[in-house]
Amino acid sequence: MTKAALFDLDGTLVDSREDIASSVNRMLRDMGYPARDEREIYGYIGGGVHKLVLASLPPESVTGKPASDIVDEGVERFWRIYKDHVLDTTAPYDGVRKALKTLSGISGLKLGVATNKPLTHARLILSGLNLSGLFSCVKGWVPGLPVKPDPAILLLALRDMDISPSDAIMVGDGTNDLLAARAAGMKCCLVGYGYGDKARLLEAGPDFFAERVEDLKEIIG
Repeated sequence: MTKAALFDLDGTLVDSREDIASSVNRMLRDMGYPARDEREIYGYIGGGVHKLVLASLPPESVTGKPASDIVDEGVERFWRIYKDHVLDTTAPYDGVRKALKTLSGISGLKLGVATNKPLTHARLILSGLNLSGLFSCVKGWVPGLPVKPDPAILLLALRDMDISPSDAIMVGDGTNDLLAARAAGMKCCLVGYGYGDKARLLEAGPDFFAERVEDLKEIIG
């Protein structure tokens, strides 16, 4: 029996692409660089914030500096800007609230969040969307903590929940979620409605695949 289900946040529980992309463009303008098409930025989401910012920064011919030299500045500016815009348009995927309420009512099953998003930002989103009460544990990035695909965030959540990895499942929309789950000794369910490319996700070989939000109850419960 599954005793705990950990959920990624962006692309799994909530669609936050528009707020992330608009904050990237605010960051670029703040640094004196031209904004990008938001649909282009969508394609950079999912590999971690450093990859997101690095891909979004203009080439050296525009900045006069290698992108690697200014990415840390960009990341710092992005998180500061994004914190004020995490709930401009972000909302749960259709059916997520109902699915979580159903799962939270299953005896012996604990729900948690394990995200690469800073813990402060994750809590703002969950609280603002009235989802916080459905989770017994929320873990996000804090200084010094490695992010997925490192399993650290997942293992911290399970430790706080007093659940063995072999009794837990990670639910996410990207291969980083799968790799982290495997490294932690957990099963993994990838979702087909989030940011990830379905073909690539299936090729990665998750233990389960949820085409729709509604599939999560059967897989986890």
